[in-house]
Amino acid sequence: MEGPRRATTCRGPTDCNSQLIFIFTSKTQSDVKQFYYNGIFFNSSMKRFIISCLCGLLLSIPGFSQSVTTAGTNFWIVFTPNDNPNPTLSIFISSTIATSGNIYSAVPGVNQSFTVVPGIVTQVSIPVGVILSGGIENKGIQITANDPVTVYGLNYVPHSTDAFLALPNNALGLDYRVVTYTTVIAGEGSGFSVVATQNGTSLTILNPQTHLTTMINLDQGQTYFFDDPTLNDDLTGSRIQSNLPVAVFGFVKLVDIPAGCMAADYIVEEMFPYYSWGKNYLTVPLAGRDNSGDIFRVVAAEDGTDISINGIAVATINAGEYY
Repeated sequence: MEGPRRATTCRGPTDCNSQLIFIFTSKTQSDVKQFYYNGIFFNSSMKRFIISCLCGLLLSIPGFSQSVTTAGTNFWIVFTPNDNPNPTLSIFISSTIATSGNIYSAVPGVNQSFTVVPGIVTQVSIPVGVILSGGIENKGIQITANDPVTVYGLNYVPHSTDAFLALPNNALGLDYRVVTYTTVIAGEGSGFSVVATQNGTSLTILNPQTHLTTMINLDQGQTYFFDDPTLNDDLTGSRIQSNLPVAVFGFVKLVDIPAGCMAADYIVEEMFPYYSWGKNYLTVPLAGRDNSGDIFRVVAAEDGTDISINGIAVATINAGEYY
């Protein structure tokens, strides 16, 4: 029996599993974020948007207000399932000053201290029992530190690995659009997860595939996990609203990017809340890549969002839609 397809490096005009870049659009703020990609200027003339990266390294951290950064002293994260049920899970922690802290999860019972030396990244191994499996679970992972740190998580399987940048609690929000990718391999679903930072958290989740709304109640550290294994379904555009700050993650267990490529990868990223979205982006390709380029998605927060690339209008999309 043929096993799961694994990632390879595909070169040429149809380079597959290229870095997948997502842009989200909204009209809720007035400041401007700009990124540049291989000579292409991305602009949304009406609404704000934000850029992040699934399927690889986060290229650029969207600009928050000056008082909010990706460094903090309290984080809640989750690990979503990779295609292999036994990946190597790691949390990486760094700081500009010497500090210490703790990592905790109720299930399967993680309570581990750590120390950080300035200029050196601390790596902490996490048991695979924390991986989400479905519905509501007590698998949220809390990272606390005595001084500000930055955190990222790594879900490693040979040839199918991805990492995510963690957002501290003070950078989280109450309103999100999920960005993931189309289910192109049967059973390897497009999905998302949510972890509550406080007791009494109520979620309202709109599924763009079914157009149905689901209400979920969580307490601190509880997680909600949902994926859609149906071929060609895509949970991109799912809206998650809450009464208290939550952390949201989009992922696919195994996916071809673009569809039809003879290689596949696990992809994951933590979502940025609406308030951090922007209007203008300049992006930069990863060093050493060939000329096959990256794949972008532009996701709208509001109806009537006009998308332009290098000043040329390419699409008008509505809330939750992507270009």
